[in-house]
Amino acid sequence: PPPVWACRGQIPQDVVRQSIGRNGPAVLRCYDQRAVQAPGLRGTLLVRARVSATGAVDAVYVGGIEDPPLVSCVGNAAITWRFPPPSGGGCAVVEAPFALAPH
Repeated sequence: PPPVWACRGQIPQDVVRQSIGRNGPAVLRCYDQRAVQAPGLRGTLLVRARVSATGAVDAVYVGGIEDPPLVSCVGNAAITWRFPPPSGGGCAVVEAPFALAPH
């Protein structure tokens, strides 16, 4: 199960979408690299990130597809993502689903 982080901060959804959109290609690169070795790999990958008061991602959960190399690659990419500092206190939690299938 995904972790539960007690965060009260907020980042507007449109800003989250923009930030994740800029970083989405990294998720697709991880998938494309992994799909070469696991051609039937598909599904929806959930990336949940805890964003610190500075806007840096300080914790990541990746789930939805049981493929350790893919999960590891996406987690390593997501920990480098940046968001605007959350308003309303401390940290914020953002989530992004990625529907992955061969293209």
